[in-house]
Amino acid sequence: MVRREEIELLISPEGEVKFVIRGIVGSGCEQVAKNLAKDLGELRDWVKTTEYYQLEEKRTIHSRKTDK
Repeated sequence: MVRREEIELLISPEGEVKFVIRGIVGSGCEQVAKNLAKDLGELRDWVKTTEYYQLEEKRTIHSRKTDK
């Protein structure tokens, strides 16, 4: 099953930006947050959700060469 990945951006009237990352677990979530912070400015708070602590899915692609 493929997870739905989304980023919700909330911008206050004062210009403060808050983002919530859903569907990305573990270090992938952290990397997305750091990349967003680079574009949006200083990262002041970091709250890890339960999704952060879930195991990352390992994806393996198998291919087989066929002779024709």
